[in-house]
Amino acid sequence: MRSHSTLFWALACLLLSEHTHARSEAGMRREVPGGIPTIAVMSFDVNDQGLKLRYRIANSTGHSVWVCDGIETGKGGFTQQEVYVDADANTLVIRRRLHLALPVLLPGHPMINGRYLCLRPGQERAGSLDLAVPVLPRTVFASSGPDVTSVSRLTVEIGFYNEDLPTKIRSILGIADKLKCLEPRGAEINLDHYNQYFGGLLISSTFGGLAGFDTLYKGESVIVLPWLWPVFPEDGSLKITIDPVSIPYKRTN
Repeated sequence: MRSHSTLFWALACLLLSEHTHARSEAGMRREVPGGIPTIAVMSFDVNDQGLKLRYRIANSTGHSVWVCDGIETGKGGFTQQEVYVDADANTLVIRRRLHLALPVLLPGHPMINGRYLCLRPGQERAGSLDLAVPVLPRTVFASSGPDVTSVSRLTVEIGFYNEDLPTKIRSILGIADKLKCLEPRGAEINLDHYNQYFGGLLISSTFGGLAGFDTLYKGESVIVLPWLWPVFPEDGSLKITIDPVSIPYKRTN
């Protein structure tokens, strides 16, 4: 028969993960001044020389938000975004998001990180996209899509956290440090159950606990966050859709 102490710590570990997910969902639903950050097109042009898009992200909320600014795949620095054609064979997607499912997850897959920039309340940030034409795919989480020669719609998608990201991470790591639970290991572990009930432990082991996070993050306005899908999803994404357009595309083999 298990001891009362063992049962207590098992339940505590489960509560840790449930608390982590509850905080994330509550952050998405919480009513805040200004709601969520906004994105707006400032200018757009596509011609024989290339595609140019200028946009602006504004934080009209009453708190800091963190916006994805790039993805690192371990293949030579940050890439600004993924570029691919959607399954509808008509939409060019330019996506900057980190916490998405990989099409194939194999042992030894390259480290994937995302760079997030802080926007303080009332702050704005200009951004730009410049691509040569025909546009070529750049993929991390998506396939290069259907083999088409042009598209008539453009969608830009940028992930963000609608709350102060360092505070969110520290709250999870602080609970994990206090509970001192061990990360479950072994081939018999059900990954779906692990992600659902032990998400906080995975986040803690990735950062090396609260002390490890404080060593990495020194209060700057930039955080490099490791890929932690599906236990630490972004709160949403900012989207721009421009339709109709005519953008040449070439899928590489």
